[in-house]
Amino acid sequence: MRRKNRGLSLPRMIKAVLLNSERADWLKQLERVDELARLSAFQRVLRLGVRYVRLWQSRWLGARMAEARLFTGVPFTMQLPAAADIYLCGGKTHDSELRLARFLLRYLPTDAQVLDIGGHYGYFTLLMAQVAKQGFVRAIEAAPASQVFLKHNTGLFDNIRCYSMGLSDTRGTMTFYTFPAAYSEYNTLDVTPYLGQAWYAKHPPKEEIVSVNTLDGFVAEHSPLVQWIKMDVEGAEALILKGGASTLAKPCVWMMEYLAGSTSVTYQQAEAMFRAAGYLAYAITATGDLKELASVYNWMVAEGLESENIVFIQL
Repeated sequence: MRRKNRGLSLPRMIKAVLLNSERADWLKQLERVDELARLSAFQRVLRLGVRYVRLWQSRWLGARMAEARLFTGVPFTMQLPAAADIYLCGGKTHDSELRLARFLLRYLPTDAQVLDIGGHYGYFTLLMAQVAKQGFVRAIEAAPASQVFLKHNTGLFDNIRCYSMGLSDTRGTMTFYTFPAAYSEYNTLDVTPYLGQAWYAKHPPKEEIVSVNTLDGFVAEHSPLVQWIKMDVEGAEALILKGGASTLAKPCVWMMEYLAGSTSVTYQQAEAMFRAAGYLAYAITATGDLKELASVYNWMVAEGLESENIVFIQL
C-alpha cells in the first residue's frame, strides 16, 4: 500500500546538519548570488561594471578564459561565455541550482562519500567537497575540454579525485558529443533530445571517442562506499541507471537534473527506473527542504518548469 504524501517531512536518510559558522556564512553568501541573479541587465551593468562588459565581449568576439571567485571563497576558472552566471555572481543562478546548493549546505553530511556524474567545470564538485570536507568527492567528466577546467579548479582539494570518462550501460568506448563553450553544459552521449532545438543547427557538436564504464563497474572499482550521487548528464540518465542496478539497490541519496520539455522522455524513463527500485522523488523547496512528489513530470508541467533538480531517495 502506498504511503500518503509526506509534504515537507524529511525522508529517513536525510538529517539536517547542525550549521557551523562556515556553512551559515555560505548560506548568506548564496543569498547574495540570488540577489545578483534577480537584477535587471541595467542594474547588473551598474553593479558589476567591467565584468559584465567582458562577458558580452566573449559572446560577440568568441570564447575567452576568465577567473572568478565562488560564493564559498574559492577561485574558479572558466571559458566564457560558459558559466557566465558564475563569472558574474559567484554561483549558478538558475532557481533549481540555487535550491540544490541550499539543500547541500543544509543536509550534506561532513563525512559524506559523494559521486558527481557530469562534473563539467567543477562548480558543484567544489561545493560538495567544501561541505563534506571530512569526506570525499569523485567527479566524472567525459568531455576532454571540460575535464581540463575540472582538474584545474579542483586541484587544490585533497578530497577530490577526477576521472576522464563517461558512464553508460556498457563498458568500452562510445561517441561523445561536445559543443562550443557557450553550450558546453549540453555535452552528452546522446544528442537525440536536442535535434529539434534551434541552437543545435547553428552549433553542431564535435564527435569525440571517449572511454566509458558502467556505474556499477565504476562504483565497485573506485567508490564502493558512495552515499550521495549527483547526476547531470543531458539525456544519458536512463543509460547510466541501466548499468547501475547494483548501485541503485544500495541506500543512497540521488540528485538528478530533470527536463520536462520536448526532451522529457529519457528523464521519465529514469524516474520510472528509480520508482521500480523503491525510490521516492522529492522537489527541493526554496529553503532547501524536501517535498515528496507523486510524479515529477506532472508536477513540473503543472508548475510550468522546464528544468529542475530532483532528489531520489530509497525507502
